Amino acid sequence: MGIGNVSGANLGPLFINEAYDGVSNSTKAIASGQKVHSQTALSIIAGQLRGEAAVNQQGVRNANDAISMLQTFDGAADSINSNLRQMARLAMQAGTGTFSDEQKAVIEAEFNELAAEINRVAGNTRFNGNNLLGGEGVEMSVSLGTGPDINIVSGDLGLDVSGLDLAADAGVALAAIQENIEQVSDYRGYLGGKLNRLSEAVGVMEVGIENAMAVESGISDTDIATEVVAHATSRIRAEMAIAMQSQGNVIHQTTVQLLM
Repeated sequence: MGIGNVSGANLGPLFINEAYDGVSNSTKAIASGQKVHSQTALSIIAGQLRGEAAVNQQGVRNANDAISMLQTFDGAADSINSNLRQMARLAMQAGTGTFSDEQKAVIEAEFNELAAEINRVAGNTRFNGNNLLGGEGVEMSVSLGTGPDINIVSGDLGLDVSGLDLAADAGVALAAIQENIEQVSDYRGYLGGKLNRLSEAVGVMEVGIENAMAVESGISDTDIATEVVAHATSRIRAEMAIAMQSQGNVIHQTTVQLLM
C-alpha cells in the first residue's frame, strides 16, 4: 500500500501497527545486517548453507592437522633414510680388504649405533599420540567435511640388524641396508601422495566454503540502502496514519458536539 492510497478505512489501529511493524523490522535489519523474514524456503536454504560451510571448515582444520602429521613423519623418515645411507657406506668400507679386524669392529660399532637410532626414531616419533613408522597395520581416517575421508596406513621402518655381521659378510649387510632404503623411499612416496591429496582437498573445501558463504550472504544479508528507504517509508506511513486518525477523531468530536 503506497502513501498516496491512505484512506479513512485504513486509519485504524491495525494499519498503524502494520506501519510500526515495518519500522521495527527495517531497524532490526539495518542493525543486525540480516534480513528479517519468516521460516521460508530461502531461510531454510541459508541455514543449510551455513551448516555445510561449518562442516567444511572443520574438514579444512582436520586436513591441515593431517598435513602437519604427515610432514612430521616424512621428516622422521628422511632422518631414517640418511642413517641408512650412512650404514650402506660403512658396509662398503667393511667389505674392502684395507681395514684390519679392529678397524672393522669400530665400523660395525658405528653401524649398530645408527641402526639403534633408526629404531628409536621409528618407534618414538609421535603426532598427537599417533605413530606411523613403528609398525604396519595401523590405519587412521581423516574426515574431510562433506567429501570422502582419506585413509592413511602406517609403515614399518624399524631395522633388525641382529643377523648382520660386517666382518664376516659385509655384502649381505649392504644388500639388507639397500633393501631397507628402498622400503623407506617407497613409504615416503606414499606419504607424499597423501600429502598431495590432502592439500588438494583443502583447496576444494576452501572454494566450497567461499561459494556457500557467498550464496548464504546473498540470501541473508541486508541491502542497507533498500532497508533505509523502507525504514523511512514505514515511519512516514505511521506518522501520517496517526496524524490523520487524530484529525478524524477531532472531526468526529466536533460533529458530535454540533449535533448535541
